[in-house]
Amino acid sequence: MIHSLAIFKMKAEAIRRNRERSFSYEERQDLSDRDKLELDIQKRDERIKELERSQTLKAKSIEEMKTELNNLKRSQMENSYMHSLEVGRLNREHEAMTKRVETFKRDMEDVDAVNDYAELVREM
Repeated sequence: MIHSLAIFKMKAEAIRRNRERSFSYEERQDLSDRDKLELDIQKRDERIKELERSQTLKAKSIEEMKTELNNLKRSQMENSYMHSLEVGRLNREHEAMTKRVETFKRDMEDVDAVNDYAELVREM
């Protein structure tokens, strides 16, 4: 049995060698061209996979940046709203103080009113 297996292997090897020898130069050139094309296809496929991976990473990065941008926009809008509220409050305070000063000035210029204030202070 072992002997027949060895003979079978030797015959298969002889057939393979005969096939290789029986190829013409053009056929061998076609085989090497085919090998080159297959290698080029493999390289192209690897490059495509690399580019797809890069594209996925960049898409993820873009989504993260969009999220960060939206957070910054929301924060800016909140700050802007709080600033406008503070400006409104300060403007109202300014108007109230201006009215008080104008009233005080008018009262100080009115001699009768000053005398009335003086009498009130003396009576206390």
